[in-house]
Amino acid sequence: MEHEPAVQLALARKRELEAELREIDTFLELYRKFAKKNELGETRDALAPLEPPVLTERAGSFDTSLLEPSVSSVDRGVKRDIRSRGMSQLDFERMARDIALAVGRPIYREELLAEFHKMGRHLGTGNELANLKTKLWRATADSKSMVRIPGSGYWPKDVPCPAVNYVPEPEKTPI
Repeated sequence: MEHEPAVQLALARKRELEAELREIDTFLELYRKFAKKNELGETRDALAPLEPPVLTERAGSFDTSLLEPSVSSVDRGVKRDIRSRGMSQLDFERMARDIALAVGRPIYREELLAEFHKMGRHLGTGNELANLKTKLWRATADSKSMVRIPGSGYWPKDVPCPAVNYVPEPEKTPI
């Protein structure tokens, strides 16, 4: 039983770390509660990151500490769950593009939603998959920033994808 002191030390350290985590959680909760208002007088999540996502060395891995909150994610003083904030169409398209490029192949809707969740981002309340489908439809129909490749998923319209032999159509110039 020579390992008993080591186990006891490990358990003591675990208790110390758990107590420290509780203190950190309390700090974060209080920080959010007393967050300063922005220039417009609107309260925002003080812990919301301010920069766009940054790809790390591992493909498909994002540094979520640098996510930029969208205008629609501004908390206007109403206590809401983060899911109710959603994200703007522009932010969605930019992030969906980055995710697809990081994966290196077209991405299915469910995979894309999972990647957003891994990044700590949500697409509003209710049925997030339905919200994602609507945003993808707008990205393919309205802004034409994404293309749906049947049997493969969604991909940035202007980028070739050798994985599925996708070649963007050349831009048509008006006559």
